[in-house]
Amino acid sequence: AFNLGYTVYTLEDCCTSTTQEIHDWSIKNTLAFFGFVIDAESYLAAITERKDK
Repeated sequence: AFNLGYTVYTLEDCCTSTTQEIHDWSIKNTLAFFGFVIDAESYLAAITERKDK
């Protein structure tokens, strides 16, 4: 998606890995470079607010 020009959101609390350490490393060192890292609650609040406008 990123390479095609889409805005990418990674929902940090909706992803997992084999360990918490690997999850944290992936979020910080990989996924954050391809878009925005937020939690599901923040994402849902943002899209709900947008629908209301």
